[in-house]
Formats: sequence, C-alpha cells, structure tokens
Amino acid sequence: MLHRSRQSGFGVGAIAPSDILAYLSIYEQNDAELFFEVIIRVDGLYIERQNKKEAKESDSTNEGSGAVPYAQRSNANDKRR
Repeated sequence: MLHRSRQSGFGVGAIAPSDILAYLSIYEQNDAELFFEVIIRVDGLYIERQNKKEAKESDSTNEGSGAVPYAQRSNANDKRR
C-alpha cells in the first residue's frame, strides 16, 4: 500500500514520511516509532538496490553503443595531456 505513494521519475523515489504517518493513522501499530524507522530503513535499502539494478541495466545497454562512461573519459583526457 505504501509503495503506491512512491515518487518516480529519474530513478526510484523514497516513500514520503507523511505517507507513513498517514498509514499509521489508519492502521494501528503496536510500536509506531519502530514501524516508522523500519519502513524508512527498508525503503532506503530498496532504493539502493533498485539504483544498482538500473545502473547495471544502463551499463549493459551502453556496451554496444560505443558510449564511454564519464570516469573513463576523464581518465583518458588526463593521459593525453
């Protein structure tokens, strides 16, 4: 239910704290503070995982295109000087 409030666009966005609080106002939890902290931390791990997955997919898409990652371009420029 909370994942529906996730912002999207350029990558995966975090679940807004206000959405977690709204959830807690509807669905009572034994320890609301712990629930809030767990959701924030797990959401952070999810975002990290999704960003790594998207980066990996982006790298595999760029392999055949001849695109050179920025870090490699700047290193190549340093060697030419």
